[in-house]
Amino acid sequence: MAVFIDSSNKHYAYPQYRLLVFAKSPILGAAKTRMQPLLPKEFSLALHCQLLKTVLTQWSEPAICPIDCWIDGDEATFIEKIIKVDMPNLKTLPLFQQRGCDLGERLSCAIATTFADNSHSNTTANKAVQAHKNIQGVFVVGTDCPSLSAEYLKIACSMLAHYDAVIGPAEDGGYVLLGLKAPNAELFKGIEWGGSSVLEQTLSKLRDFNLSYFELPALADIDHPEDLVKLQKHHAFNDLLAQAAELIGRHR
Repeated sequence: MAVFIDSSNKHYAYPQYRLLVFAKSPILGAAKTRMQPLLPKEFSLALHCQLLKTVLTQWSEPAICPIDCWIDGDEATFIEKIIKVDMPNLKTLPLFQQRGCDLGERLSCAIATTFADNSHSNTTANKAVQAHKNIQGVFVVGTDCPSLSAEYLKIACSMLAHYDAVIGPAEDGGYVLLGLKAPNAELFKGIEWGGSSVLEQTLSKLRDFNLSYFELPALADIDHPEDLVKLQKHHAFNDLLAQAAELIGRHR
């Protein structure tokens, strides 16, 4: 299932780009699993939902570029628990199902599909198709980095005009953002996903293909209980942080 937005009448700062948000459906026991077992699955789900709402709000409200959301899991659950409950203003956010055996294949598929516009054929009105034409660059991001601000994204968009790729490193050795001017499936093959060498392996591949790239400042993902302290500057997480402190205190 895909839900489409006619963005032809919305003024974006960078309408030639697409932001592909990779998000897990909010399912109990399947979200933020690396917070467990120190923190219960109910807390992990609540944290996941708040991260989703936070990043989607800060990337959509400034109208930087059109957003497509690529879902891992049940789309109906995503719509019910995220869009309808908390973000009705995004009820026409384009949703697509992630496809592939690993993260690399899923990223490659989403990027290639977006550049090709194949996902829009025979499923939407002609004016919606036109709204997604002339794509000159694609950015992929996850939902675990609320420090990836609108300003950070604007810098990434501005730099992609001058480079073949833009990459935002993660402090754990991965990356929180990757921007490309063209699809390249080979960039995502042979990467040790989830490890500490993802960034270096990706940069090595960019150099192997003689692709110029701009490296943004490193940011922190929120994956483990010790990462929660990095949310203190984001007021939307105050209640969850207090809850986490109480839960962790019980284990001491």
